[in-house]
Amino acid sequence: MADLRHTLTPVDKVPRTSASWSQDETSAISVKVQKVSESIPTVLLDQRIREGIIDYFEWVGNYQLQRKYQADVPHVDVPIEAINQWENWVRVEGFDTYLEPVFSRQEQIAIREFHRIWDAVADEMPEGYSRLEDLIGTALWERLRKAAEQAHDIFILRGHFDRNVIQFADQD
Repeated sequence: MADLRHTLTPVDKVPRTSASWSQDETSAISVKVQKVSESIPTVLLDQRIREGIIDYFEWVGNYQLQRKYQADVPHVDVPIEAINQWENWVRVEGFDTYLEPVFSRQEQIAIREFHRIWDAVADEMPEGYSRLEDLIGTALWERLRKAAEQAHDIFILRGHFDRNVIQFADQD
């Protein structure tokens, strides 16, 4: 079984990425990120993370959007991207950071349930299966798609939050 969770697209096939940055560039970016995150209220940062999670669930939960992603970015292996992008938004050690009021109790449960399925799918991905069309329709990929669709349905009950305006009074 392939572990795609940390597979990177070769640098020569994508625009310059963090994988090709020098130590000085990485340090400078880390300082900028730290400064930006210090100036953004926690609740607003959480809203942005929630929106990223909704976006992720939307495209992973829909074969048509997966195909569109592949067509729009043909040099990217969408199945690998689906596995890796989840880790951009959610970390196992960070489950306790997805709190109300930004994340409802149902959304917190949906994150954990999706993560459980995502983890199993990532572990079960067969070697050599990085082409989207090879995976669409398989039981394995359908399990991931269905889990994302169900989680999306839970998140969308409360709708989208503004990425730039705090939605909750008396928060940060």
